Amino acid sequence: MFSIRNELFGPFEKYILRNLHTGEYVSIIPAFGGNVTELVLRKKENLYSVLDGNKTAQDLMEDNAYKGAQLIPFASRIENGTYTFQGKTYQLPVNEKERNHALHGFLNNKKFNIVKVTEGNSLASLEVSFAYNKEIPGYPFSFLAGLVYSLSDKGFKIETTVKNTGVSDMPFSYGWHPYLTFSKPVDDLYLHLPSRRSIVLNERLIPTDKIKEDQRFYKPAKIGSTQLDDSFIIENGGIAKTELYSVQDDTTISIWQESGAGKFNYLQVYIPPGRRSIAVEPVTSQTNAYNNGKGLIVLKPGETFHASYGVFIS
Repeated sequence: MFSIRNELFGPFEKYILRNLHTGEYVSIIPAFGGNVTELVLRKKENLYSVLDGNKTAQDLMEDNAYKGAQLIPFASRIENGTYTFQGKTYQLPVNEKERNHALHGFLNNKKFNIVKVTEGNSLASLEVSFAYNKEIPGYPFSFLAGLVYSLSDKGFKIETTVKNTGVSDMPFSYGWHPYLTFSKPVDDLYLHLPSRRSIVLNERLIPTDKIKEDQRFYKPAKIGSTQLDDSFIIENGGIAKTELYSVQDDTTISIWQESGAGKFNYLQVYIPPGRRSIAVEPVTSQTNAYNNGKGLIVLKPGETFHASYGVFIS
């Protein structure tokens, strides 16, 4: 049996989807970008808090690491915040000041509306939406974003739709920014990536035209002292799965993403300075896709993007 309850999280309302049988749960803040602040999953008799999320509302509002954030309508960086689409040049707000880029879209702190709450024997789900209508001059397009969060015996899943509600084509890319953790340093963990090629970035973390063979984690390998802030290419289609394994716990956290045409064909992987978590970000495009076109999705009027991803433990 599954339940949903809500409680205050500072000035926001937190929705908690819970598996009453296993004790597993996920916490979501619809009023702050649909942020996922906590995910607790169970293996055998042990519960694991598998996301390094924001513990308080103050942390959430001040967070610049995009923990658990939805990246809409673009993931990662747009160089100098400038792009040209169908012959017109646009300027987005620059929010990564040190590199002078537009970063991770602009819905991460917006209030999503509750559409539907479902409790049942097989799952709990929460559906939210946000309607955008050309509020930012640098993105003069309209869309409706929908997110369905669900918790079941198979783990946690997010199903995303974005519909072009305007009268012209619109550029689009998308991603999610979770930090996976075993609440210990990542150096002793093993990482397994569904990719053997990565994109060479310049000093401002913008892709060059170079792709390199990168099989460091194509087979499970100990992270050790490896520094990661890399963009990987997913090539095979279907479900692509990234695994983080703890020998001490004999437990694997897996994050999966739909890949293939118009889906999540890239993966950003980043280890922050504290090295107690690792960001594994399913994304639909390369960094700077609004300029280089790599993975860029163009939605025609009335057209809808649809894709899913999720997390489970084994």
